Amino acid sequence: MTVRERLREKISAAFYRHGLLCASYPVPIILFTSASILACCYPLLRLPLPGTGPVEFTTRVRDYTVPSHEPQGDLGEQPDWYRGPPVAYIQPVLVKAAVSPWDSTLVPVDVFRSPLGRVFSLLEEIRNHVHDDGSGIRSLEALCLQVTDLLPGLRRMQRVLPEHGCLLVSPGNYWQNQRELFDSDPDLLKTVHQHEPKGLHTSATLRGREGRKGGKG
Repeated sequence: MTVRERLREKISAAFYRHGLLCASYPVPIILFTSASILACCYPLLRLPLPGTGPVEFTTRVRDYTVPSHEPQGDLGEQPDWYRGPPVAYIQPVLVKAAVSPWDSTLVPVDVFRSPLGRVFSLLEEIRNHVHDDGSGIRSLEALCLQVTDLLPGLRRMQRVLPEHGCLLVSPGNYWQNQRELFDSDPDLLKTVHQHEPKGLHTSATLRGREGRKGGKG
């Protein structure tokens, strides 16, 4: 008898014994199978259904307390993932600027060039910021969220998003945070459109994030 025939005979015997076991104890087998299926499918209940948006949960500013790692009592509307201290805080910095007075020699792109040019001096001020918390002076590098590499799905954005150091996102990322590239760019909106193929929402894009989404993450 060849190896293939012996293997086929053992497989047939195993299926026969399994069928005999199921026929002898049908109710326990059905209960065990149902319990196994429910246990395996239970984590899928926490997955969002297709077409549903992200869950938004807002905490109060006053009397805020860091949630515990363990669930305590009735959570109410609090989502299951809201446990433990935040991983990071998002600190938006908004600057309002305008071109005034308007000169007839200016072109429409100057409406964006002049206010956006303020971002480079603001970035320098943020990077040079120091904080004295009583134990010593700490720089931004010691306080900010450090990144080491981009996720595979964000490789196409490697010219815009920082790959190392502080996770500092601003309109200056479109020009690699270099004032020289910004000044030599003849069409600012075209540069922004290169990274917004599905349409440009100017106010949200140039701010980096919507203002209402600032806070904890």
